[in-house]
Amino acid sequence: MSLVININAVNRTNQIDWTSVKKTEVASKQSDTLNFLIKNYGTKTYRPAINDVVQFMNGATKVFEGIVTGNQETVQGLARYFSITCKDYTHTLDRMLVSKTYQNMTAEAIISDLISTFTTGFTTTGVVAPTLVSQISFNYITVSQCLEKLTKIVKGYVWYVDYNKNINFFVNVLNVSPFSLSDTGDNYIFGTLNIKSDVNQLRNDIYIRGGSIISSTTRTETFVADGVNTVFALGLKYNVVPTIILNGVTQTVGLENISPAGSNQVYWDFNQKTIRFDTIPTNTHVITVTGTYLYPLIFRKQNNLSVETYGIFQHLIIDKTIITIDGASQRADVEIAQYATPTNSGSFKTNNAGLIAGQRLTIDSTIRSLSEDYLIQQIDTIAKTPTTLQYMVRIESYSSFGIIDVLKQLLVTNATEELDIAQNESIQRFVQFNENTLMTDTLLAPTKKTGPYKWGPDANQGVWGFSTWS
Repeated sequence: MSLVININAVNRTNQIDWTSVKKTEVASKQSDTLNFLIKNYGTKTYRPAINDVVQFMNGATKVFEGIVTGNQETVQGLARYFSITCKDYTHTLDRMLVSKTYQNMTAEAIISDLISTFTTGFTTTGVVAPTLVSQISFNYITVSQCLEKLTKIVKGYVWYVDYNKNINFFVNVLNVSPFSLSDTGDNYIFGTLNIKSDVNQLRNDIYIRGGSIISSTTRTETFVADGVNTVFALGLKYNVVPTIILNGVTQTVGLENISPAGSNQVYWDFNQKTIRFDTIPTNTHVITVTGTYLYPLIFRKQNNLSVETYGIFQHLIIDKTIITIDGASQRADVEIAQYATPTNSGSFKTNNAGLIAGQRLTIDSTIRSLSEDYLIQQIDTIAKTPTTLQYMVRIESYSSFGIIDVLKQLLVTNATEELDIAQNESIQRFVQFNENTLMTDTLLAPTKKTGPYKWGPDANQGVWGFSTWS
């Protein structure tokens, strides 16, 4: 089989420096990338442009497809090259930010809405995720970050965008690699397999600090008027307009800075946690405020077997978009599934094609006393010759998938998760546009005058600043 690189559907293979070709594929989180040098000397003058479509073929097999995102001139000796960087279609998946909350929907229904609402040209035929999600909020994050956040809520799922712009989201146990590794097989270059164990990431006692949840019962606060103050600070943050009673009489309650002045007896301020009476309450009159209220969600979950085996290792997750106990429990389950046991990781080289980042790979080695499933975390593909490829594969133990996760801080503790976003926020949109305007101005020819000048009105009237009076 021969290696071919097409750019905008035109074969540019004869201009590629094959020793420079490298494709990097990472499970789920990042765009796959393709880098190569294109010759630009002698009669070879072609230069790819940003957003050109690049297709890398190994015979009839598509190794990569995406767009040019970088184009840099380099010189080696007396020869000029262009260093080309390409990313897969995850790059175009993330053009828009998502600000939306979903409740009591399956993961596949959420993904279908995300793709149809916030992207163009992508399909979801590879999404198989009937798992129910009780609640999830996306606060101004990209679509790929949304998909990654979903994998933190629904345990055991992975996702990727294939080279046909199709979203794949499924239970990872079903994603089995086309071959396994053994001591006697020829599926890897013998001697290149390295495995190491690590307990630095153990987490078996998880705290979830979520957003605010609504109390199931009401509570009452009591104040005594002093005949002077009209404003009273509340101890609780009520989620709806509370019931306010003054001296046994139920008051009409409006919203501070929203309800017209004089339209109610009392005004409630949700953000400032205050109530303000329109007139000063009589001294010694009793004021009661009653309602359901918001309180912070703090949830804890342990893996007892891990604690008994390795001791306790606590970890805090802060995500204000989690506002239900079920949502917090789902999030803790995913964390425990990934980090409650020691992690094994490793790498090997192979000349065999077919592996995909995110697949489950079985290693069965008598020499190593090892029989375990691993997840393929990253694959670096290089061109050994103009007709053959070699693959450097990085793996993690199946139970610890996600530890080498460079986007974890962005996807789980992203600063946007600290935003408190109301259900019906108003957005002020300012749109910049270009407009051409043609203006002309014609001045009359000046009329020259000679003195003596006279105090006007007169045909020879003097002009202040341009004449001298005598």
